[in-house]
Amino acid sequence: MKKTNLIKVLAAALTASMLLTGCSDIEEIFDEIDEELEEIEEDAEDEIEEEIDEEFDEDEDDDEEETTGTTVITPEPKHDELETEEEADTPDTDGTYSGTIFLTEDVYGAEVGPEIFTENKVTVVNLWGTYCGPCIDEMPELEEWYQEEKAAGTGVGIVGIPIDVDSSSAYMAIDVMDDTGVTYPNLIVDEGLYEMFCEDLYCVPTTFIVDSEGNIVAGPFEGAYVQGYKDAVEDYLDSVG
Repeated sequence: MKKTNLIKVLAAALTASMLLTGCSDIEEIFDEIDEELEEIEEDAEDEIEEEIDEEFDEDEDDDEEETTGTTVITPEPKHDELETEEEADTPDTDGTYSGTIFLTEDVYGAEVGPEIFTENKVTVVNLWGTYCGPCIDEMPELEEWYQEEKAAGTGVGIVGIPIDVDSSSAYMAIDVMDDTGVTYPNLIVDEGLYEMFCEDLYCVPTTFIVDSEGNIVAGPFEGAYVQGYKDAVEDYLDSVG
C-alpha cells in the first residue's frame, strides 16, 4: 500500500477513534497529517524528477551515438607497437618537413614516411574504419577524385588511414579497398600518425588537409563530405598561389 493511502486510512481511523472517545484535538492531529502528506508528495515529486533526468541523460547519450554520416569511435584507435620514436630510424627529409615524424607501413607492408606528404602540394588524409558504412560509401568517390588529380598532375594526393587495423589485420582494410576499387595509399597507424590525427578523434570518417611540410591546413571534417574536402583543397591552393 502506498504511503499516502496508508496515512489516509490512519487519518480515518484516528477520526473515528477521536469521535468515539470525545477527543477535542482533531484539528491539531489533522494539521500534523496534512504536513506529513505534503512531505510525502514532495518526496514523490523529487523521485519522479530524478527518474526523468536519468532517462533524459540516457537519451542524450544515445543521440550522440547516432551522428549522421559518421560512426562514433568507442575504442581507442589501434596502432602498431612496432617501434618507438627513439627506436625507429628517422626518415630522411629534404629539410622542409616540419610535421610529426613517423615511419610506418601501408596495408601491403611497404615502408612509408613523411615523403607521402612532401611529394605532393597538398594531401587529403581520410581516417576510416572497416566497420563504418559512411566511410566505405565515400571511398569510390575519393578514388575517382584521386585518379582525376593523378592524371592531371595537380600535386593533390589522397591517403587513407584505417584506424581499426594493424599490420596483422591489414587484410580487413584490403578487403574493403578491393570491394570499393580503392588504389590510393592506405597507412597503418603508428605513434607519429596517431599523434598527428587520432589523439582527439571523435568519429569516422574524419578528414584532414595536410600541406607538403606536414602541417594540417584544414579540418577536421567529421562525416562523409567529399565536396567539402575538394572545396578546402581548392581554397588552400588558391591561398598559396
